[in-house]
Amino acid sequence: MQLHTANGRKWLDHKVVKAVVKGNLLFELIYYYGMRRGEPGLLKPAHLTEDGLLITRLKRRELFQHLLPLPAMFRDRLLERFVQNSNGDWLFPGYKGQGISGSAVAKQWHELCRQSGLFKNKPLPKCHSLRHSCAMSFFSLKGRPIEECRAWLGHATGVTTEVYYTVEATRLNQIAKEIESEF
Repeated sequence: MQLHTANGRKWLDHKVVKAVVKGNLLFELIYYYGMRRGEPGLLKPAHLTEDGLLITRLKRRELFQHLLPLPAMFRDRLLERFVQNSNGDWLFPGYKGQGISGSAVAKQWHELCRQSGLFKNKPLPKCHSLRHSCAMSFFSLKGRPIEECRAWLGHATGVTTEVYYTVEATRLNQIAKEIESEF
């Protein structure tokens, strides 16, 4: 499997991500919400609300909370996970009573990639490629407005989000034909 690159950002096809995560709740959430690797370790049961999932985003070493819709497919599994791990304050517990660390998330991601068999004799993608894959698969390649992607990923401005929005040569040719037909 090869990583795609868009403006220096490496990302995986949706089908590849699905094959790697295979029902792993932690990585499904990271991909779905475009989380950074340290953000799942900040999730607490109190962040599951009727309105959605309150994600604590890390930005330039500062924290801010971001409420996003929580589909039933995740809500039920997160609640079940909390009931099973009711001895802690974290949805994804780590060592010493804290939430899972970003480095532990990265190690688990690399292990999932190895187990998938999709990256034989190739460098393993970084966990952050899931964030880029979310932006590309769910927003840019679907033609959704850049503002929607910015809001979903929690970017302060659209400038950061612009890297996911590239116009490929084939699309430019389509645009030229559309303009020509209207000219």
